[in-house]
Amino acid sequence: MFGLWIFTFHAEHRRGVEQGLNRQREVVEEQVNGVFKITETFLVAADRWVADHPGRDPRNDPSFADLVREFQRVTDQAMLVRLVAEDGSLYLVPDTPGAKAANVVDRDYFRETMKEPPGRIYISAPFQGRSTGRWAIAVAKRLSVPHHGAVIVFVAIEQGLLDSAFAKAQVGPEGAISLLRADGILLSRSATRPSDLGKDLSGSVIFTEGLPKAREGVLITTGTLTDGIPKLLSYGSLPTYPLVIAVGTSLSSVSAIAWEAGWRGVLALSVISALALLSRRQIMRLIDDLASSRQDLMVSHDRLSQEVDERRQVEVALNRTEADLRAILDNMLDVFYRTGPDGRVTIISRSVQDVLGFSQADVLGQFANDFHFDADGRERLQAALAANGGSVVDFDLRMRHKQGHPVWVATSSHLVMDHEGHFAGIEGVFRSIEERKAVEKALRNHASQIESLINASSDATMLFELDGTILAVNTVLAARFGKTPQELRGTNLWALFPPEVAEARKVATARVVETGHAVHFLDRRGELHFDNSIYPVAGADGVIDKVAVYSRDITEQTLIEERIGRYIAEIERSNAELEQFAYVASHDLREPLRMITSYLTLIERRYGTHLEGDGLEFLAFARDGATRMDRLVLDLLEYSRIDRRGDPIVSMPVVPAIRQAMQHLAVAIEESGATVTLDESCGDAMVMGDQNQIIRLFQNLIGNAIKYQHGERPPRIDLKWRLVDGVWEFSIADNGIGIEPQYFERIFGIFQRLHTRDRYEGTGIGLAVCRKIVERHGGRIWLASESGVGTTFFLTLRDAAGVPPGGE
Repeated sequence: MFGLWIFTFHAEHRRGVEQGLNRQREVVEEQVNGVFKITETFLVAADRWVADHPGRDPRNDPSFADLVREFQRVTDQAMLVRLVAEDGSLYLVPDTPGAKAANVVDRDYFRETMKEPPGRIYISAPFQGRSTGRWAIAVAKRLSVPHHGAVIVFVAIEQGLLDSAFAKAQVGPEGAISLLRADGILLSRSATRPSDLGKDLSGSVIFTEGLPKAREGVLITTGTLTDGIPKLLSYGSLPTYPLVIAVGTSLSSVSAIAWEAGWRGVLALSVISALALLSRRQIMRLIDDLASSRQDLMVSHDRLSQEVDERRQVEVALNRTEADLRAILDNMLDVFYRTGPDGRVTIISRSVQDVLGFSQADVLGQFANDFHFDADGRERLQAALAANGGSVVDFDLRMRHKQGHPVWVATSSHLVMDHEGHFAGIEGVFRSIEERKAVEKALRNHASQIESLINASSDATMLFELDGTILAVNTVLAARFGKTPQELRGTNLWALFPPEVAEARKVATARVVETGHAVHFLDRRGELHFDNSIYPVAGADGVIDKVAVYSRDITEQTLIEERIGRYIAEIERSNAELEQFAYVASHDLREPLRMITSYLTLIERRYGTHLEGDGLEFLAFARDGATRMDRLVLDLLEYSRIDRRGDPIVSMPVVPAIRQAMQHLAVAIEESGATVTLDESCGDAMVMGDQNQIIRLFQNLIGNAIKYQHGERPPRIDLKWRLVDGVWEFSIADNGIGIEPQYFERIFGIFQRLHTRDRYEGTGIGLAVCRKIVERHGGRIWLASESGVGTTFFLTLRDAAGVPPGGE
């Protein structure tokens, strides 16, 4: 009977110990869950910061440092924040002057987080800080920072913080608390050696017998975990994080206490049964034993009271943690939400009013689906959650504003499971991306306009990155490769060319980037000819990161130019032959003319006295015709020599040349009573010219003005000049008989006359010579005239100041 009583008492005592262990584990779970919840909240805030500050680098941005300081203020700086670049370089935030640079490429949180998609959280194995020397675990997340690549942000949870969480539980000197990762890696343990941290305990009874059957429970272990002491162990996995908590006490201490209390009970029963047989002294001894048992009960009562007080302290701490979390949520720009398994909203942050116009009271208790603007967005979100393992990052959809219009938001959400693995709701954050969508729309419109513009061009046009990735291309260029613009976008330009051509294009592109200047070159492919230009394109930071190409098909133009070149060569050859012919002809023609003139003179001397009046007149007519013919030949000879026999064109002053021409005409000026004026206010004019031809030019023009004078007034000739757009423009104005407009072009033809020879002498070649001289000097000549009033001839000559030394 006594044995049965002892066994029953021992079993009851063990159940009490198991319940106590479970309570202590729950206390630890609440503490650990609070630590990781605060950490996750900060990582979500860091992700949102990157989204809200596109292009800015959190490693050196004061705004991100302020976010970290606020987090450390809330957590009393118990957790440290670090950033890691793609190459493993470690950055302290806020930056600590004098801190040693470190590289963590060997850390598991770097390797594993770089494998994870952006937004996933990774909990590392324990590591010893290289700068602090303290042991910690990292809760890490990869951020995708535009223009700066991947950046890992992690919070280092030091062992001291976890020890504080473990201290909330009372497990006795032979008890222990362990925090493990779901894969069995030991993250932390109360009163353990650093060498034990990071051990793989996946072969322990918790993972082989306990967790496969239930999320939580109590096990009797032999040689458990790290210390080899058999224990009564309470274990449980956290529903929201891949963590396992184990709280145990020595199995020997449990048995000792149970058997001691049991035997005291047996002793008490024995005393009661034999009470009548005992002496007074024996009764007094029994009374002392009962007093001792009463004292033990009082001690147990005190322990229970202490546990109650500690649990109240835990609740206060949890309330404070919850208040801190609420403060963070209420100050977030993003909207945090959580739904229950029925889809109703159970938590919503105050910022929902800024984004959707609803108050917290409007949303709480309502179905989350009611706030989606359309079914399509809701269905796409559900499909994305299912396809991505129950989580999405920066998923765009439209939600309904209180005023009824849609609001574009980006949400990062994940499914929440309870401790038994059943669906418990959805949790996440969302933020308004209306501005981003407006910018995207503007960019699409801009891109469409640019595409329309480049497709309107007849030139082939393309924009590509320095590695050859094609960003934009028009239909003209795409057609050269037998593709559409859509097929070429995103492909590599170098792959479209033969290797040797691709290498030459890479060299040209590198030269453009290096010098910052465009490169122009001609490209011949078979019978096709292209005129190509490569231009640098700089980003907002001024760095050249793209290249634009403009290519014009000049095949037809090249063929035309080649034909024109052949025609010009043929014309030049013909002109040379004509000039040679004119020279030879004019030279050979003068010989018979001289002979005719000589014999006519001889006839007049010998037979002049024998000729009657008509004979002498006929003889004079013949001699005059021969003389005029000789003058025509001389003028033709001069005309042919303008291009072939001219002097070099050099820098020269014009005014002295004009005065030399006036000197040659001194007799004609005096006899006609003409007045020739030069406007000295025009200054000196230095032109590029052949001095003899310039003299002949002004001599012909001034001579014509004297010759074709008006009979009723003495001739007046005014010369002026001015510099216009790098050329000197001269005007020679007279008050002569004028010219009808229909003859403005004709008078520059060779041997062209507007009047009979008996009225105005001349061969009709003077203005033709003027035009040829002006054209040889790269200028032009024209006139303005009014019949009976006068004529003004205009001509241009190049300014010598605009020609570099040795330019002619």
